[in-house]
Amino acid sequence: MAERTLARGRLRSFRPTTWMRIRRTLLACGICYGAAYILANDVVAAGMWEHYSRLDQAISELSGTGAPSAGFLTLMNPVFTALVVAFGAGVWSVAASSRALRATAVLLVLQGLLFPVWLLYPMTSREDLAHATGGANDLGHLVLTVVAVCAMVAQMILSGVALGRPFRAFAVAMAVVLLAAGAYVGTTVGTVAQGGETPWMGLVERASLRRVAAVDGRAGRRAPAQERAHRARSGRGGAMRLAAGAPGIVAVHVGDLLDSAGSRSAVSVHPERQAPGVGAR
Repeated sequence: MAERTLARGRLRSFRPTTWMRIRRTLLACGICYGAAYILANDVVAAGMWEHYSRLDQAISELSGTGAPSAGFLTLMNPVFTALVVAFGAGVWSVAASSRALRATAVLLVLQGLLFPVWLLYPMTSREDLAHATGGANDLGHLVLTVVAVCAMVAQMILSGVALGRPFRAFAVAMAVVLLAAGAYVGTTVGTVAQGGETPWMGLVERASLRRVAAVDGRAGRRAPAQERAHRARSGRGGAMRLAAGAPGIVAVHVGDLLDSAGSRSAVSVHPERQAPGVGAR
């Protein structure tokens, strides 16, 4: 009888608390944003056009002046903002003493809060650019694009600093890919300004922003027990896999993300249940 009571007590102690559920929900917002962004832009918005080319045209054209999908994406903007800000709050909640992870969270929140500003600076349609030069809206759009790319690169670098050498190499590689793609797209600005065609520009842009760059979850499962326990205690493993793919890149191992959020709370409440050889904080 005593053993059964003890077993039930242990099960109750490992049930998710309200805060654990909140943290998991906030972190899951990052996954939801990645899925919602792709679905809203490349499925729904692009489907509203008669001759839109996902291979040759920029994503920004979907919300540009006169675009048939501009109204729909305007309605989606508050949704994107809420998801990214919530995700940033979730990353902050698992940051513990990691300054790099906290900085990543701050960048995520700021990037999310900038989403409504994009509505003030839509890209001029190619048809209009072919007959006239772009205005202040195009300049503002270009500045916002540069800021967004810099923010994503910074998030990747900070992710590498927080998570360690293996993930750092991955984060740097993805940052290089993003910058290289950005440089290529930058060479097409003149052609777009003249209303000309830009073969493969859309493909390169989409590949750099949405290519699934997931860290192999098996590497974490093969890690020594103490290292895995340390990641669970810090709550960084899964969160950083997702933080590295902040808006625009879905880089997440869902199981590690949610497990790390729950493990951190369980250990913080019951430090005596940590893995052998790992001291309590």
